[in-house]
Amino acid sequence: MTFDTVVLMKKSKSAKRINSPVELSKEKDIKYGVVKDGFTENFFKSTRTDQFYRNMYAKMDKRQLPQTSEEGVRKVQNSDGKYAFMIDSTTADYWVNKKPCNLYSFRLGSALECHKYAFAVNKESSTLQSQLDDALEHLKSNGELERLKAKWWPHECSAAAAARAFGITQLNVLLVIVGTVIASRLM
Repeated sequence: MTFDTVVLMKKSKSAKRINSPVELSKEKDIKYGVVKDGFTENFFKSTRTDQFYRNMYAKMDKRQLPQTSEEGVRKVQNSDGKYAFMIDSTTADYWVNKKPCNLYSFRLGSALECHKYAFAVNKESSTLQSQLDDALEHLKSNGELERLKAKWWPHECSAAAAARAFGITQLNVLLVIVGTVIASRLM
């Protein structure tokens, strides 16, 4: 399984929506961080060739880095759009789809894309490694991994969840308005 590194931010009416790492780096009033001693911080610490990421890392307050992903998400939630958290895309997807449905994410950039999750097995256990590889490939090819994600990942922010949250009267009013707009454009 692979993942990208993304930036997680809070939707805010008072702050401009940021959609790229370049935009984020130019914002003077938005702080950002990563999990302390995590994969993403290690990337920022060890990058030698990309000045852009070295500059971003230099702007982070190392004393204030969250210890966990949950702590980082909490900082984003409490920031009113003034804190961005860099995290793997799978974890970000989890939080974006949880209530209160006020988070969004964007890719950090090509230098941090396509990392892999892996199981660690003893080198002498080639049979176990082969069995794990086969089982995961089977689960992936028959769609079971996607079904498991759909079962266990939150969907609190999906259109279906929004429709359930709407009363039937409000939904009917919304449909009438949308229908009226479409009909007026067709005329």
